[in-house]
Amino acid sequence: MTDLKPILTGGNKPYIEGHRGAPTLCPENTISAFNKAVEVKADLIEIDVQLSKDNEIVVFHDEKLDKKSDGTGFLRDYTLSELQRLDVGSWFSPAFTGERMPTLEEVLDWGKGKIWLSIELKNIENSKHLLVKKAVELVQSYAMEEQVQIISFNHDMLAQVRKYSKTIMTSAITPCRLVDPVKYLKSFDAQVLNGPGEYLTKELVDEIHHAGLYVNGGMVNDIELWKKLEGYGVDLMCTNLPETMKGE
Repeated sequence: MTDLKPILTGGNKPYIEGHRGAPTLCPENTISAFNKAVEVKADLIEIDVQLSKDNEIVVFHDEKLDKKSDGTGFLRDYTLSELQRLDVGSWFSPAFTGERMPTLEEVLDWGKGKIWLSIELKNIENSKHLLVKKAVELVQSYAMEEQVQIISFNHDMLAQVRKYSKTIMTSAITPCRLVDPVKYLKSFDAQVLNGPGEYLTKELVDEIHHAGLYVNGGMVNDIELWKKLEGYGVDLMCTNLPETMKGE
């Protein structure tokens, strides 16, 4: 895929968003997982980003390194060079020993013109606004504003995106039902209501679409729920099983 349409346009919906790549087949948030997601024909890849001690953006989900690397303690206490010496693959399988933590820049360089990216800004207490600024500037430096969406549980960070870009799509992850989702999204110029699927109805999806906005059905690993939300007309869903959902 070398000539991508703008994100969430064209093709057959719902789009399949590989959560951290293809995390049941490869260690999450690694280039191996991203390559596998492309191989199984996911439409998007969701990645998690946060800042190192020296304010470089790295791709890793947890605040602490202990579970998914051979490091210990908080990621924010390590410089980029220290983080990139860690093994982030062997926790998953010896076959991935030596896998290194990618930077956001490396993932953008890898993914440009290849696959849509969902960049989740982690809601972690270390220079949140700096993370927003640096992430947007990196996306702009690769001319990928139409190839990515920026997502977060922290909606203030999404509002901050608009200080630096009027065009990058933003997606508000919502852990609960909203009273007036259209009004809420438009209050900080977000384009996507991001789950949770159990609160969605066909009427709500239609309302959001009528307002010119998009709907992400949230994290869906169950085939029956996937089919139900597909029937509602959601635009995309995130899953740990992109290889399975693509087969449906």
